[in-house]
Amino acid sequence: MKRERQIAEALADAFLAAEPLISELAARATWTLGRRHRWITPLCTRLFHRFGSSLGQTERTKLLEWIL
Repeated sequence: MKRERQIAEALADAFLAAEPLISELAARATWTLGRRHRWITPLCTRLFHRFGSSLGQTERTKLLEWIL
C-alpha cells in the first residue's frame, strides 16, 4: 500500500471520529500525524465546507476519495 493512501486512510478515520467542527477536525489530524502541519487547518476548512455537519454520516470511501 502506498504511503499516501495509508496517511489518507488514517486521516479519514480520524475525521470520522471527530466532531464536525474545524477545530476538532484539525486537532484529530494533528494527533494522527504527530505534529501540526501548516496545511491541516486549510484542509479541515475545505473538508467542513464540503461535508459540514453530515460528516459523521459520510461513507468512509467517499471521504477517502475526497482526501486523495
